[in-house]
Amino acid sequence: MRNPKGASERSLEEKRSLGASLNTPAEILRCLSGDKNSDVRELVASNLNTPSDALLELAEDSYPYVLYKVARNPNTPSSALALLAGSVDWFNTGIHQAIAAHPNTSQDVLDRLTRIRDLDEGILDFEVRALVAENTNTHPSVLDRLANDEASIVREAIVNNPNTNLETIKRLINDKDRDVRACIAKLPSSSLEMLSCLTKDEDSHVRFVVALNPNTPSTLLAILAEEDDCELRVAIIENPNVSTDIIMRISDDKSKLVRISLAESTKTPSHVLALLAKEDDCELRKAIIKNPNTPPQVKDIIEDNPDKILVRPAIDLDLLASQLLERDLSGISD
Repeated sequence: MRNPKGASERSLEEKRSLGASLNTPAEILRCLSGDKNSDVRELVASNLNTPSDALLELAEDSYPYVLYKVARNPNTPSSALALLAGSVDWFNTGIHQAIAAHPNTSQDVLDRLTRIRDLDEGILDFEVRALVAENTNTHPSVLDRLANDEASIVREAIVNNPNTNLETIKRLINDKDRDVRACIAKLPSSSLEMLSCLTKDEDSHVRFVVALNPNTPSTLLAILAEEDDCELRVAIIENPNVSTDIIMRISDDKSKLVRISLAESTKTPSHVLALLAKEDDCELRKAIIKNPNTPPQVKDIIEDNPDKILVRPAIDLDLLASQLLERDLSGISD
């Protein structure tokens, strides 16, 4: 039934309204998909209720904006996307990008999209290739080929695609672009060998991302902790694998950022918290009070002197810290 309830005879305004409404039945949208007005067809192509057979017909439309909306519709079937990719023989960035990002695009079409060139300029569109590299339908062999792409945004997308083989990612470990290396440093799947290599990276941002990775072991965090970089040390303190030994080694850091992170960390031993409590810093003291590792005696001294420079209480904290150190060290050895 191509013309249910006279849909095609309605006014242009009514047809536009029907084409845009999510309450319009599929039969009416199917009828309107053949409307002579391109605005109506464009609205139908965007509608989530439009049936797949109508979207397939619209994939052969002569109007570029209709084709673009078909490519953007999340319900467009793979057959319609394949038809679009093959029939749009001019360089239409918007349509190709929409197909490259679509969850229903087939592996074959995605492969073809990486090879489409502008007929006038003879160049490949790196944004299309980046979207193909992001698409989880892309075959690992295509991702491996794209690992040699000249555009760093493409190589970043390859690293982040769960379909990319580990061997492909390893090839990018020494990539010239730091953002590509940082993507590898962030990966939960990065091996100890890869993280170890990136710990020695020349770029501080890459090393910072290694410190953030929850899979980075304490052995590598200890190496990174040798650097006099407050932001890096904060990342190390916040890493779940940081050891008490590392915390103790950087506890004398003068940076306020580092000291507040130490005060907040549940890995910070009680004697370090006692020493930090000596400082005349309200924000630091509040963090110490909230830390579950802070001994009651330390909390009492802070609460009795909330906004004061500690003189006699500071001496008490030194003595308390010495006693707590012995306890903490015995706890570590146990």
